[in-house]
Amino acid sequence: MLARTRRALVGAAAAALALLASGCRDFAEHRAALADLHARGQYDLAARVLDASRRDYGRKNEVLWKLDRGATALALSDDTTAISLLNEAEDAIDLKRDKSAKESVGQWVFNDTAAPYVAEPYEDLYLNVIKLAAQLQAGRIEGGATVEARRMAGKADRLRDLYLKYRDQATERGVRLSEVNDEGRFIESTLGTFLSAVAFMKAGEPEMQRVAGKRLVSSIELQRGLIGPVEASDFAGMDELDPREVNVLVVAFSGRGPTKYAARIGPFPAGTVPIYLEIPKLRAISSHVARARVEVADSPDSAGAGGGGAGDEAGQRLMDLKMIEDLASVAEENHRRMLPLIEARTWIRYAVKAGISVTATELARRRTRDDDQRAVQVAGVLLGLALLAATEEADLRCWTMLPGQARVGLTRLPPGEHRVRVVYERADGSVAYASDWRTIRVEPRGLATVITHYWN
Repeated sequence: MLARTRRALVGAAAAALALLASGCRDFAEHRAALADLHARGQYDLAARVLDASRRDYGRKNEVLWKLDRGATALALSDDTTAISLLNEAEDAIDLKRDKSAKESVGQWVFNDTAAPYVAEPYEDLYLNVIKLAAQLQAGRIEGGATVEARRMAGKADRLRDLYLKYRDQATERGVRLSEVNDEGRFIESTLGTFLSAVAFMKAGEPEMQRVAGKRLVSSIELQRGLIGPVEASDFAGMDELDPREVNVLVVAFSGRGPTKYAARIGPFPAGTVPIYLEIPKLRAISSHVARARVEVADSPDSAGAGGGGAGDEAGQRLMDLKMIEDLASVAEENHRRMLPLIEARTWIRYAVKAGISVTATELARRRTRDDDQRAVQVAGVLLGLALLAATEEADLRCWTMLPGQARVGLTRLPPGEHRVRVVYERADGSVAYASDWRTIRVEPRGLATVITHYWN
């Protein structure tokens, strides 16, 4: 009788685990495939895969889908789609920021994946940065880029307040958040601040340009070591730059944002206590790019075949681009600052589940004969481990298509059509990648914006 009961308990746990894992595995495999497409720069295929799988994301993961599809659209120079989808993502984030009671219970009782994906604070901020870049490339400055710049500035303040709220909640639970750069608290996007200064400059708002320009230099100094090898001296004077001095902006993205992985503790039994936890950690992806430059060719004949080949050296060097932000480093730091609260929630949730398992095992053991208690204890621990393995799951959802680094440059070209491209270089000076040649129309007082992506 006991043997049949034990087999039934273990079998039920295994079946529950298999059923839960099948759905999770399919979605995890899809996300891994998407990350692989990003790693190969196959943005057109990534767009088709995302479009075909939109229903699979459902309402719970709609924000995640819109973030990735919007970033993919920008990589394909489809600014309109990028802006539209990221606008929808922002609206959904605002609606879901305050979770329902049911979703909060699921997060504390089941696991963090039970709640709809809201986006981490760094993703919420980069959403506006990517939209700001897309608005500039689309040529929508007033009422477009300037609106995003204002939203981003306000959101940075709100996210800083949110960090303080989380810090207070963690302190109440005896958890101490990082105090590294505590004055800065939430690490801001220097890329976003730079683009804001450019947008206000070209929109004829010198006061806002001055504020953004000064904030850019101060945030670089304050966040030194957290935003990558960015030099404040490269951006000195942005607060007073004459809009007539520049009519071309280049933003060169490279690499990929961090991915998440589960740091596991267990599974193993400690006496009658089953132990198994999963904590989400960020894993950085190193970029091959050490430098980037812009080349210009005013006639199709001098531009050669183009096509992104590393060996095509035709074209005159126009300018070297300056590192403005390591997005991956900023994401890692902001995630690290929020991690203690995630860990605290995970340990509290685990303690409840493990306590239920131990209590159930002890009750079952007391109701059996002395010579069967050991077997019941083993079965109870196995069932507890199976239950924890089936329900404890780190939330590994993240913005997969986010770039890893950004370099920028401002220059002035004579009015008319020009063909430009970005050449990415490795540390040894060799060419890692050259973007396709792109024809831009330069106006005397306008701003032609070029955005390129290299995925390594």
